[in-house]
Amino acid sequence: MNSEEEEHSPLRDIAQNPHATAQYLANVQRTLRKIESDLETLAFETGLHLRNNHLEGDRFYHPGRRARPVERELDRVLRAAQRMAKGLEKSAYARHAHDEVVVNTIRARKEKAAVRAARKNPQLPPAPTVKPEQGSNAAANSDYSEPTSIWTIGGNRESA
Repeated sequence: MNSEEEEHSPLRDIAQNPHATAQYLANVQRTLRKIESDLETLAFETGLHLRNNHLEGDRFYHPGRRARPVERELDRVLRAAQRMAKGLEKSAYARHAHDEVVVNTIRARKEKAAVRAARKNPQLPPAPTVKPEQGSNAAANSDYSEPTSIWTIGGNRESA
């Protein structure tokens, strides 16, 4: 009984593949919708027959009252079938969403690991090697100028 062939289930292959799972659930849902349609017809025809079943001494509302428990149970079964069909559709979407989450989680973990590795071992760009210039050339090419007084600042400005 420990052989793998005896334990292998065809649904195991379907469960492992999201596309196959969606196809299988769609087939089950299609079958369930057909059963749902048959149940609707059965409920209608049963109610029609039971409401037209008049006994001697009945008032006009007695057949409807006797039919109501049967109709209620058939409606309950019909609603359960409808909920099951909706649940199958939701589970197919949830299965697909689960696979997307798994793929995105793997990608996010790889990105976080790369960021952590970069934080632990930062790659510093090589420092630029600037040769210091000498004399007045250094002051002319520098980003800073020589100190000035406030009286010489406005010499060549135009008024607004």
